[in-house]
Amino acid sequence: MRRLYLRVPRQTSSAELVEGLLSDGLPPESIRLFTRQPRRLTRLPVSVRGFRSSPSTVALSSLAGVVIAMLAMLAVLAVSGAGPLAGSILVPSAALVGAIVGAASAWWRRAPPALREMRGEPGREDTVMLVDVPDDRLEQVEDAIKSRHPQVRVQGTDPVGSPPFP
Repeated sequence: MRRLYLRVPRQTSSAELVEGLLSDGLPPESIRLFTRQPRRLTRLPVSVRGFRSSPSTVALSSLAGVVIAMLAMLAVLAVSGAGPLAGSILVPSAALVGAIVGAASAWWRRAPPALREMRGEPGREDTVMLVDVPDDRLEQVEDAIKSRHPQVRVQGTDPVGSPPFP
C-alpha cells in the first residue's frame, strides 16, 4: 500500500477528483482531504480536515494540559513538603505552561507528519489530498488523475501500513 500526495489547485474541483477516484474503485476510507476551508467540502463521503485545529480542539487540549500540569505540580509539592508560598507560585506557573503545551500539541498534531512542511505552502483555496492506493494500482491511479485533471500535481508517495519485510 502506498500513500499518494496530491496538490489540487483552486480551479480544480476536489469533488470531481474524489468522485473519479471512487468510481475507479478506491474505498472512501482511503481518501483524505486537507484544506484551509473544510466546510465547503463536507458533503463528500471522505475524511475532510482543516490544516488548522478547530478552536474547540485547541481549548480541550489546553484544558487537559492545565489539569495534568497542575496535578503533577501538586504531587511534586506534596512529596517535597514545600510550603504554601512555593505552591502559590508553582501551581499557577505549571497551569500556564500546561495550557501552552496542550494548545501547541493540538495545533501540531492536526496534520499528518508528511503534511507539516506543506502546511503553509498551499494557496488559500488549494487542497492537499492523501490517497492510499494498493502498490499494484499506483501507476494506474496516477495516470487516471493526470489524464482527467492535468493541473493536479502529484507531490510524491510514501509507504503505508506494515513494512514489506518483517
